[in-house]
Amino acid sequence: MEKVWRQAGWLGMAIVFLWSAAAFGIPPAAQAAGAYYVALNGNDSWSGTLAAPNSGGTDGPFRTLAKARDAMRTGTTKTTLIRAGTYYMTSTLVLTAADSGTKYRAYDGETVILSGGERVTGFAAEANGIYAASLPTPTDMELIFDGARQRIAEKKAYDAASPYTYGHSFAAANTDMNKVKFKAAEVTAADYAPHLKVETFAVRRWENDLLNVTSIDVANNLLNLSGNVRYVISTNGTYRLLNNPAYLDEIGEFAYRASDGKLLFKPSDSAKLLSQGAVVPRRTILSLDGAGQVVVERLTFSDTPYALPAIELKNGSNGNGFYNNRFLNVGKGLILTGSASNNVNHNEMAQIGTTGVELAYGADANAVNWNYMHHIGLVKKNGGAVMAYGVKNNRIDHNRIEYTARYGISIKRWDAATIHTGNTVEYNKIRFTNRETQDTGAIEMLGRGGNDTDTIIRYNYIEDTGGRMSDWTNPYFQYPYGADGIYLDDETSGVEVIGNFIKDHSRAAVFVHGGDNNVIRNNVGIIGRTIWKGLGHEDGKDKFVRLEWGTTQHVPSNTVIEKNIIYSKTSAWPKYLDFFTGGTYTSDWNVLYQVPKISGKDANSIVANPLFVSPSSNNYKLQAGSPAFAQGFVELPWTEWSTVHSLAGIQP
Repeated sequence: MEKVWRQAGWLGMAIVFLWSAAAFGIPPAAQAAGAYYVALNGNDSWSGTLAAPNSGGTDGPFRTLAKARDAMRTGTTKTTLIRAGTYYMTSTLVLTAADSGTKYRAYDGETVILSGGERVTGFAAEANGIYAASLPTPTDMELIFDGARQRIAEKKAYDAASPYTYGHSFAAANTDMNKVKFKAAEVTAADYAPHLKVETFAVRRWENDLLNVTSIDVANNLLNLSGNVRYVISTNGTYRLLNNPAYLDEIGEFAYRASDGKLLFKPSDSAKLLSQGAVVPRRTILSLDGAGQVVVERLTFSDTPYALPAIELKNGSNGNGFYNNRFLNVGKGLILTGSASNNVNHNEMAQIGTTGVELAYGADANAVNWNYMHHIGLVKKNGGAVMAYGVKNNRIDHNRIEYTARYGISIKRWDAATIHTGNTVEYNKIRFTNRETQDTGAIEMLGRGGNDTDTIIRYNYIEDTGGRMSDWTNPYFQYPYGADGIYLDDETSGVEVIGNFIKDHSRAAVFVHGGDNNVIRNNVGIIGRTIWKGLGHEDGKDKFVRLEWGTTQHVPSNTVIEKNIIYSKTSAWPKYLDFFTGGTYTSDWNVLYQVPKISGKDANSIVANPLFVSPSSNNYKLQAGSPAFAQGFVELPWTEWSTVHSLAGIQP
């Protein structure tokens, strides 16, 4: 599935759901009685009040969204309908308080693409299926062709069987933050070219860095970098050399040739390249700067660089709605900063460079729900489908999240400026996360400082959290490794973890890392997955709960573990809880299958088969006679999760 999404065009990826949009409060899509129109065959000198040019060619729609915005500012008409086609935005469309109450949406039945990219045409054939076109400003890491991301040329061959690790070499011992030490003969002077780039991962593989290589010191086996990596690339960290035109030898690869300022590309379809061109991501498409009550619906946003969003909201852009849009091949879907009470509802986000939705500093009381977010983190690996920090009272619910490089959902506090409280994460279906990183979770919270977060994580379906790390002592990758279903990291406190289904993690269903006053109740944890035997406290077996000191050596206290079903797939599992370095917890009234009670705990827990309908068929509903009901267990919301799977995303 991953390969299909990396290579297929957006038309082939459209998902149609036959369901009533009204059932979810989506604004109706009926044509507005009074509206301005924008079309590719329009003219900004016209009135903009006609959906198409008149027969005499004297009046018709506007040509640009900026002209429609300005017209809505001065009149009573507050809706703009956009006709079919791809609009390459030469600058970001900025909406201010003067634009509050306006609406932008696609004309009924038509597909509108707003691109933040530069269209590159005029390709000419060179040798070996390579085409070249003039490009005064170099590409960075991204090229879009026929609606799909292409691969920047790399030194090693692409391996479709190993899409997350291909091209990487294992580094040698090094302590410099601005250097990578390669092993003898793996890199030569011929590897250097202007704009040569390197992608690096430290051995812990928390995230990747993307830097330019300024020179190659062959005598000392060093790549000298344009800046510092975040984590030193020491023994068996990895690096991947990119963007030397000499590496361009496979279909789907591109590079930038500085000697004559040309983009080089080896396309899968040369005729289509010559007729359509390719796109280099350049800019954010839409910026709301103090605008409120704006509605944006049924538009496709595409082609922004991996560090930039398609849409940004800032400076009190409150009460806006984003409905039934598609975000494709963008760096980030939306970033909300200091903007409250916005709705991000029933959108699809696919082939995302870093993050789907980012809620930052004062983005409070927003709703992110019923979105289908998949194939996230294709360029920068430290993001997730939803990332939040320094925010409160947000609802992240009913989203379908699949195939992420790191998190599904993450809420973070690094310091006193990023305190988060009162957020709710519920009814999300999250699968196949953490494909390229480790020490992570499908749902993760960071709580440095230990404040009571008053957070609810409930009724989420979590399956296959992955986790990938290079080995400390051997040049190979460990997988699955070091990924949790729900990770309460670094003193995260005051969280209710209730009613979640968690299966096929690679460390713990729930990891409490130094936090206090966390409740783990009424969850189903399926353990018994053999994982890599790692370092420290790992014993090669996943657990239901892991309790451990945090980064400040604070030990977790007052953890409550009760009324859960803990089901091991095999009787070989020695325990369901890893408990390190002290702290306090209670565990009781649980149903345990093929794992023993904890000595001194579990006075009222039972060792019994919970009587799932059919575990072999992945049906974990309880039969009517399940002993879990007598323990006070409440059945999980299976129908709700099925609805999320079917209906999250674009609605008709």
